[in-house]
Amino acid sequence: MPLARKSSRMLIRWFGMEPEDAEQTAVIGLVQAARRFDPELGYQFSTYGSYLIRQSCQRYGLEFGLPIRIPVHAFWPCYKLQFEQQRLVAAHGPRKAQQLFKRRLREESISPDQWAAFQASYDMESFTDTTNDEFRKLWNITDKTSEPINELRTAELKSIVRNALQHLRPRDAKVIMLRYGIDNREHTLEEVGQILGVTRERVRQIQARAEDRLQYLLRKEAPVTRQSDNGEPVQELCAKEPSDT
Repeated sequence: MPLARKSSRMLIRWFGMEPEDAEQTAVIGLVQAARRFDPELGYQFSTYGSYLIRQSCQRYGLEFGLPIRIPVHAFWPCYKLQFEQQRLVAAHGPRKAQQLFKRRLREESISPDQWAAFQASYDMESFTDTTNDEFRKLWNITDKTSEPINELRTAELKSIVRNALQHLRPRDAKVIMLRYGIDNREHTLEEVGQILGVTRERVRQIQARAEDRLQYLLRKEAPVTRQSDNGEPVQELCAKEPSDT
């Protein structure tokens, strides 16, 4: 464990990981070394374990330490070029270092877009830092969405209404869907009348008849319960089925 703890410091230095997370990543290599170690070969366990621990840190550190996963073959060349860029800036100044660094990228077969993507993912600031201004802005954003229980109730109500609409006349169901904006925007009586080729008064009559029929079907599907005078729940009888006239 001290060996794994010491090797995990590279993850803190490379990716800024938390010490506990870095140590657990190193422990993965320690467990693999314990399973595969053969004492009959005459080597010390620390010699064999340090190799697998370092390999585990380099492999799993990319998955656990970065906010955006970068392939191994693309990360390490870019990671080494960071130090090369700092050296060029210190030796030649920012303007000339930029030209020399572009030449260095071509030698490593790394395009400018790949380098820009690496910097954007590797230097991404964590929103979990409470001292960060961006974190404060995100924290102050109000959640305009409804609670999950309300969304579930709404979805269930929509399903019940859709099932009830299937038992209406096709024209009655179409009027209800157009008037209340089901699967579309809400339409006025005049617009529905133009679609069906009838007057707006006839649309109003069809809507009133369809609403009565729909209300009956919904009550029949889920009868309403109320409390009697003595406090016992009593199930209300369904309303009388409306006529089709």
